[in-house]
Amino acid sequence: RFEFADAWDSAALLDLDPAFTAIYLDVGGISGADGLFEALGLVRQLTCAYKSSLRCIVVKSRCLRDHSLVYKNSDEFLR
Repeated sequence: RFEFADAWDSAALLDLDPAFTAIYLDVGGISGADGLFEALGLVRQLTCAYKSSLRCIVVKSRCLRDHSLVYKNSDEFLR
């Protein structure tokens, strides 16, 4: 089953299905430090709301992608 909804409205999401196993987020239009914190806050909110059933959250977010580029793989340090 596939649904479209406002991810910030947890009550509406829980009304749609209290046991989603996968959530796909498109966090668009938010950038910079505020966008990073907003995206991480939303992922945390959804993880808490669906902690008993959720298997994965897939996030499409430029600010999260840009932030992840700052980190290095541990293999680079272990050589």
